[in-house]
Formats: sequence, C-alpha cells, structure tokens
Amino acid sequence: MNYDMGFSRISDTVADLVSNTLKPEDYTDEPSAKENLETVFKQYSSHIIDIDQLKELCRPYLKDVSRLDPIIHVIMLAVPQMENHTTNRRKSKPWTPEEDQRLSEAVAIHGTNQWGNVASIVGNDRTRSQCSQRWNRVIDPRISKANWTQEEEEKLLRIVAQVGDRQWTRVAAEMGNRCDVQCRFKYRFIMSKRNKAENEMRMAQAAMPQQTNLNLDQMN
Repeated sequence: MNYDMGFSRISDTVADLVSNTLKPEDYTDEPSAKENLETVFKQYSSHIIDIDQLKELCRPYLKDVSRLDPIIHVIMLAVPQMENHTTNRRKSKPWTPEEDQRLSEAVAIHGTNQWGNVASIVGNDRTRSQCSQRWNRVIDPRISKANWTQEEEEKLLRIVAQVGDRQWTRVAAEMGNRCDVQCRFKYRFIMSKRNKAENEMRMAQAAMPQQTNLNLDQMN
C-alpha cells in the first residue's frame, strides 16, 4: 500500500468523519473544540503523532474520549498497518495498560537516562525510543492534560520566539508541564488562527476601497 496516498485520502475526509460521528453535545466547552479535534486527526494522518498521542491530544475537547473509537476504526481500516516514523522505523501499536504500568515501574527503578534497561522491563519488543516517547509525552505525571491557559500560551510563544519552532524537546523542557507534541500542536494551532485572522483582515481592507467607490457612484 502507498501509505502517503492512504493518509492523504484520510486527511481529506477527517472533517466529514468528525461531523458525521460526533454531536455538538459530545464536545467540551473548550473554544474551537471541533476545529482542534480535526487538526489533531490531520496530524495523525500526516505521521506527526501516533494513535496514543492522538487520544491524549483530543481529550480536552471531548467529554468522553471513547467517542473517538468509530473514527479511529475507519482510519485503521483504511491503513491497517501504519509505520511508526521514529528512528527505528518499527511498526507502531497501541500501548496497553499493562505496558504503561511496567513502564512506570521501570522508570522508578532506572530513571529517565537508561531507556535500554527500561525497555527490557517493559518487554513486548518495545524499544528505548518508544519507551522514552511514551513516558515523556503521555505517562510522566508532570505532563498536564488540562486545557491550555492564556498564561501558558503566552509562555509558549515567548519560548518559541527564543529557541525557534524546531527544537520542541527544548521548548517542552522550558515549559515544564507540557510534552513536545503538545507544544508543537498548540503552537501550530495558534499560528494557524493568527494567520487566518490576518488574511481575513487583509481581505476586508482590500474590499473597503471598492465599497467606498461603489457608495460614491451611487451618490453621483
């Protein structure tokens, strides 16, 4: 299967899947919850995040995250075996609660600098890279799952302005309570909204002279 083509087709239909599956009452009161949800799915379809990260990133926008299951089912049918785009190129598979428990226990024993030893305890052919990412992006209790506050967004923008928009591990370290995927997703969403607002403003300003001329013509 051509994975790029498969994911491109999924990305094109994400909005329809969300609209047809989820009802207004399924969303939380988070502003732009539906738009945020669609953006998360598109990041998944573009290999930016995996299925576990998708669920975590969608959690603030849905009252019951299990409502995602039908949408995920459609995606998994379209692309039965998604490649894990980490450095080891092994296929991704969802983490089980038992694996998460072993990961937490392994980190308690070995800390966060001996991922080879951690991976050997987790088992199930999990690599040091997978264990590190799972801990730093999902399991670490310091990672906040709550909605972003205005103060956090402002802090994120300040940090990215200082270190750039490519060093997300460093950005996450500076934030302290958000993982790299959360920071990258939030920053891109903020910039997308900002660019959209600027484009709408430019279009409105461009239309103003035409409207003024039309009014003058009507007066004459």
